[in-house]
Amino acid sequence: MILKVVVALGVATLALLWAANALAVTPDQFLYGTAQSSSETITNPGNSIDGVFNDAVASTTGRFGDTPSDNWTFNAVQDTAAPGVAGVLTEVRFRQSGWVNDNLGLEAYDGATWTRLATFGPSNPPPTTLATLSYDASAFFNSVAKVNAAQVRFLGAGAGGPKDAITLYVDGVRLAVETAAAPTPTPTPTPSPTPTPAPTGTTDITPDRASSVHPGETAAYTHAVTHLGTTFDYKNITATSTQGWPIALYAADGVSPLVDNNSDGIPDTGRLDAGVSVNIVVKIAAPATATPGTVDLATVTAASGRNPIPANQDVVTDTTTIIPFVGPTPTPTPTPTPTPVPPTGTTDISPNRSSTVVPGNSASYTHTVTHLGSSFDYKDITATSTQGWLITLYAANGVTLLTDHNANGIPDTDRLEAGGSVNIVVKIAVPAGGIAGAVDVAAITAISGRNPTPGNQDTVADTTTVAGVITLGLSTSAILFGQVSPNGEVDPGVTGVASVTDELGAYYTKAGAVQVTVASNGPWDGACAASENTGTAADITIAGGRLEWSLAGQGTWTALLLATDPPAYTNACFATRGAGTHVYVYDMRLRVLWTDDPGTFSAVAAYAARQ
Repeated sequence: MILKVVVALGVATLALLWAANALAVTPDQFLYGTAQSSSETITNPGNSIDGVFNDAVASTTGRFGDTPSDNWTFNAVQDTAAPGVAGVLTEVRFRQSGWVNDNLGLEAYDGATWTRLATFGPSNPPPTTLATLSYDASAFFNSVAKVNAAQVRFLGAGAGGPKDAITLYVDGVRLAVETAAAPTPTPTPTPSPTPTPAPTGTTDITPDRASSVHPGETAAYTHAVTHLGTTFDYKNITATSTQGWPIALYAADGVSPLVDNNSDGIPDTGRLDAGVSVNIVVKIAAPATATPGTVDLATVTAASGRNPIPANQDVVTDTTTIIPFVGPTPTPTPTPTPTPVPPTGTTDISPNRSSTVVPGNSASYTHTVTHLGSSFDYKDITATSTQGWLITLYAANGVTLLTDHNANGIPDTDRLEAGGSVNIVVKIAVPAGGIAGAVDVAAITAISGRNPTPGNQDTVADTTTVAGVITLGLSTSAILFGQVSPNGEVDPGVTGVASVTDELGAYYTKAGAVQVTVASNGPWDGACAASENTGTAADITIAGGRLEWSLAGQGTWTALLLATDPPAYTNACFATRGAGTHVYVYDMRLRVLWTDDPGTFSAVAAYAARQ
């Protein structure tokens, strides 16, 4: 899947980033306002709590320079799951009209106290064009609890004469957070203290699983291992069996053995970046001498390879039960007075089936059940799933549920005469959150209702594999910079664009220019690139590295590659690529040199993702 964005580029610089900015804070997380209230009516309220700075604004009009009761409050902000906070910027993107000389305050709340960030007045007028203002709030947003209690508000701070009717246009508010590891307790000094390793976050492995196998067979269980820390890690995998049965650990394909990637002597997942998940397969070999009814509990542990403390590990349990082989019933030894056995014959169900299904849908399998006996019978139908997924049994039309016709509490085929056959339909619901590549094996058993012995039953296997699903969404269809020139002059016909000049020429920047959303049920790769410039500024080219991108607010710039077909999946634009939904917001920057002729720049930026 590839989505393309037309880019007509011109003059830029991040608009009005106030001198109060604390550039010592290097944010790696942005928490946006999610709820709001105002003393006045808010127009287009969804624009100011849409989770991105994108120049779409909400607005309200009131006498905001009057009293503190005149306010616009963002009373909920996204929470952080980081273990610690190193620094915080409070940022607001807005403009106003109608202000003359009243005082307007901007404040932030940490769960206990409101702190004034700025007062706009005659000596510090509020912006009349859309601007991102940034203020260092590290002194009071100094813990995760305070960040997660944050609120931000505009409020009146006193009239400077006749009360101004001010209209505020707000794109949004956010906290730009530099996260930190959870603090390590200070060790008691000793003559030669041993340093405590820095915490690298926690580990998750899911789910618990169970299955039944015959003696000598192997049970296979798929688990998802997720790194919940804020830096990379390796997840060491170990397993033990209560029966002492052999256990083998494999990668997601169930064929490649797990190896030791971090050289600590323990097989692991390979490197996982923050938030990334990977599947592993655990295979447990039941011995040929295992007795039916024996239960093995295998404990599978995933632990941090960089900081292997108990808090950084997680455990699942795989339960394997031995079931007997189904074989013919022994012929009884004749006695003077034999007990007659009803000649209900045997049962046949066929065939085995398999399919690959998108999460949230159901696999449908049709089987033929045949009565091989010499008199009538009812064939009871039962089903089990190795993944614990929901199984529903239907008649041949796939709509009518199987019911219990012989009053033994088990759904059946209804009466079958000798040699009679009937079709049934088995539907297996794949959960909406199914991980790509996960495999379920459902055992469907048909057994005589009149003589339910092992010799009178038969079983088929329905194998269902979860299909990989990935979607890519783009927030913006065009990124406009207008006319560009080496002197950095901004085209008045465009918005959200700023510029800065240096000894080599000018940079044109558009903050929050594009938002890309990738939703996937498994690991994936991404690509970003752009086609060559087709505008009039012929010296400004993609091949020359002139068009650059940065994750929003980070200021680390990388040149977009020249587009190829097929795309080059380098993952340069996408740091986190595990299962789940990931949102990336990008700033765009164009370099214009003094040797370049003024003109327009036009290119096509392409974002792609694949499993």
